[in-house]
Amino acid sequence: MKFTTTSTFAASLLAVALPVSAAWDVVTTFDDVSEEARLFTQFNAENTGASATVANGVLSLEPGDLFETTTNMWTRVDIGVDLQAASLAAGGPITVFIEVQQPLINGTKSVVDTTFGLNNVADDEILTERFNSFSAMARIDSGSDELQGRNGGGYEPGWVLDGGESYGLWFVVDYSPAVSSSQLYLQGGSNFATQMGLDNDTNGGNFWLFRVTPETTQTVDSFLFGLSRGNSVDGEKGTGPTYIDNIYVDVTGENLTDPRSASGPTWAGFDLDANGWTINGTPIGYVNASFAPWIYIIDIDSFAYAEGFDFANSGNWIYLQN
Repeated sequence: MKFTTTSTFAASLLAVALPVSAAWDVVTTFDDVSEEARLFTQFNAENTGASATVANGVLSLEPGDLFETTTNMWTRVDIGVDLQAASLAAGGPITVFIEVQQPLINGTKSVVDTTFGLNNVADDEILTERFNSFSAMARIDSGSDELQGRNGGGYEPGWVLDGGESYGLWFVVDYSPAVSSSQLYLQGGSNFATQMGLDNDTNGGNFWLFRVTPETTQTVDSFLFGLSRGNSVDGEKGTGPTYIDNIYVDVTGENLTDPRSASGPTWAGFDLDANGWTINGTPIGYVNASFAPWIYIIDIDSFAYAEGFDFANSGNWIYLQN
């Protein structure tokens, strides 16, 4: 038999089931090599040996060879939303989450100059603007082996990360003209087992001025990474990779929850995001299971009833509404 719902009930479900609440949206988990389509990589010169590849569930950023004085490679990851416009629309901060790891390579911690943050400029300006491409930004400094935040005109002394451990980094960013700054929060490893706000020495608090405040006509819709191996004048700046994973955004406000735990709920064996959507497509397409056993199937634009459904078992039934 089929279940029948009134149009009023279906409309009310649709209104609350779709992702409109203040919650994380997945940008990428780098779980598939197809995510390389989100990348745009430029090199200051050819044949530096630098590379940005998606493999083994992470974005691996390789610094390449001893070559020149700034950066061998710039890689941009498309976020898919204008963060400046979202912050202005929200009237305050929005939040970007990213996972960073200095992996162990043959038992040795990889330490390489890696600059990263929110990108203000167009692709054809990155190689000329370079470090002035960023608003909110941070870096792994190979000289001190520290994660350092950028506070306006300079970096602040930072924090050492455990090798081989993944760290979550929250950028709470406010593009309001009177604020133009970010707050940074870190969690991971043995030294940051619980989430902590990162204070800087200059301001004496968790308040990090932008390196460059974007013009109102600029679009801030990507995360940018710059890597350098070093050169014959300045010396080595590290040989191993930096790993990046799990980029999320919440364009509705400050969000200090861990988006990686948001995929804990499942439906029919598929992980759900914080809004109830399957993170990956199912055999029947993307599904919203916020009100399971009632589900919304996006491919047929319809609600259905699927109690105890499991793709691993045969003999399942889905009842579609009339």
